[in-house]
Amino acid sequence: MPFDVAETPLPLHVRMPVAVMAFLGHLSRLIPSVRIAVDGPGRAGVCWIDLTLGELSPAVEWHAETGFGIYGPGPILPERPKLRLACPQAAALRLSRMLRSWGGAYRPGGDRTELP
Repeated sequence: MPFDVAETPLPLHVRMPVAVMAFLGHLSRLIPSVRIAVDGPGRAGVCWIDLTLGELSPAVEWHAETGFGIYGPGPILPERPKLRLACPQAAALRLSRMLRSWGGAYRPGGDRTELP
C-alpha cells in the first residue's frame, strides 16, 4: 500500500515537518517501489531523505527556509543539490522525472519500472 500522509512508519516521538510528510506521500504515490529512509529533523531542523530505487540512490535534503534539495543519482552525491524546489508535490514530481532520466529503476526480478 502506498505511503499515506496520515500514516507514518516513523516513531511517534519524531515530529516530522508537514512539508516532508507531504513530499513522502507524493513520492510514494508516484513511485510505489521506492525505499525511503528519513533522518531528522536534526537540531537545525534539517531532514535528510535517502532513497533507493533499483541501483539508484538519490537523496533529498529539506530545510524550512529553502525547501527540498535533490541530489543524485548516487551512490556518490555532489556537494550541492542539482536543484531546489519549495513545493513538496513539485519536488516529488521532478525527482520522479530525474529518476527516469537517470535510467529508471528495476523491480525485483528485473522488470523495468515505468516512472511518470
